[in-house]
Formats: sequence, C-alpha cells, structure tokens
Amino acid sequence: MEIIKRLARSESVARRQWKRSASRTERSRRRRGKRSASRTGLWGWGKATLRFAHRTLLPVDFAIDHVFVMCAVGAPEAGALVRAGLVEGSANTHPGQGTASRRFFFENMYLELVWVSDAEEAQREPVSRTRLWDRWSRRAAGACPFGLVFSGATASPGPPFPTWSYHPAYSAVAIDIGLGTPLSEPELFYFRFPRPARTLSAEPTAHAVPLRRLTALSVGIPGPVVRSEAARATEATGVVTFPTADDYVMTIAFDGAAQGRTSDLRPELPLVLAW
Repeated sequence: MEIIKRLARSESVARRQWKRSASRTERSRRRRGKRSASRTGLWGWGKATLRFAHRTLLPVDFAIDHVFVMCAVGAPEAGALVRAGLVEGSANTHPGQGTASRRFFFENMYLELVWVSDAEEAQREPVSRTRLWDRWSRRAAGACPFGLVFSGATASPGPPFPTWSYHPAYSAVAIDIGLGTPLSEPELFYFRFPRPARTLSAEPTAHAVPLRRLTALSVGIPGPVVRSEAARATEATGVVTFPTADDYVMTIAFDGAAQGRTSDLRPELPLVLAW
C-alpha cells in the first residue's frame, strides 16, 4: 500500500505541475489574443483534450507505447514475471542494432526486457548514439537501466522535449530520441505515429494476475533531485513521474491500482507491478 500511496503522491505533483504550466500557457495565449483551436493546450496541440485514467492525467497525443529494462543476455530475469503470473509474448531482435528482447504485452502497451546480442553492432555509428550499449554495459555501475518509448497521434507535432532522429536498419521509419538526458535518467524515445492496434491484439494479454491497461508509471531515480530539461518536460505531461528513490525502480500501475495490490520483483528485476 505504501508504494501505491507514493505513486499517488507523485501523480498529484505531476498533475499540479501540468496545471501550472497549462495555466501559464493559457494566460500567455490570452495576452496574445490568439484563440485558435489549433493552438489550444500545453504544447500547442490541436488535440489537447485530456482524459482522467484512474487519477492519471494523460494527453491524448502523447502516450506510452512501451517501456524497457536492460537485462542479462537472454533475459533470464523474465522468469520473475512468469512466476508473478504473466504470460510471455513474442521475442524480438533488432538487426543492425545489436540488441534483442523478450516481451510481455498488455492492452495498451508492452514491457520489453532488452540485452545486447552483438557488442560490435551496438557500438557502431549511428547506433552508439542511442547509448543502448552504455546503458546495458554500465547497468551495474550506476547507469539507469530503463527506456521509455512514447508515441503520438497522426500529425502530432512531436514530443515535448528536443530530439535527434535515429533511423535504425530494421525500421522503415525514424525514431526520435531525447537530447540532453544523462545516463542516470531513462532514455526517452518517441514514435511519431501510434502503433496499430492489431500489433498488441495479436499477442497474449490475458495474465493470471489482472493486469489489463497501464494507467500510471513512476520511475524512481537515485541521487540529486534536479532532472534534465527533457525529463522535466516529460513529467509535466502527467504521463510519468520521476521521484527520488534509494535505487532505480519502475512502478507500473494497471487499472488505477484499484485492488491495492502489488508485486515487487526486486532484486531480480527493478520493477514493481501495482493493480
């Protein structure tokens, strides 16, 4: 219950930050006398309509596609998820990037356990700029093992943080990667188009524990409270919070954590599931 309480407090802080930012934006908009619907909202999104998902404020044009955790080769840590009652989905490889993964799917996102399968490819340009190798090879030496992958609606103006464009060999489209984030924070990625619904529907999403839809995400980060500009901008959307913690830990809440139950997978995985 304490984990859920902390998550709720973090969500409340993020919501207040969002409201303050939205209020400042609205006042500025009124001073300029611009009332065009195409400029409404925190980031100037035409579709800045908000919905509450069990206490969590989510902008419709900025959503979590999936999250990943760096693991040992072959991701034996997946056993912790299976023992917790989750059903494993299809595995994945990333040709030319030097990484592979095991995956667990839910109705509106998936969890990916990633490892480096080819060190030479992972350290070659432009892949080396993604810092996947750095996060994986230094995960026991202070590097944050998490990556957060967001997606936007069609014609979305993009993420709320500055990015550089990465075009992996295995993909027909480029991926935006956040600029200015230290290795002590999660890597931030952005897909400019939403993933087709059929992608998730083709995977197993019915688990022995009732984890259906992601409704809140918290990434605990040890060390100084000061976050990068990209992390602050991401947190201000209300999609994720970055509280200070004793060690790296990702808390994923499903269905509003209405049952008040949690599964702490540490030390095998730095994950806490709440439902």
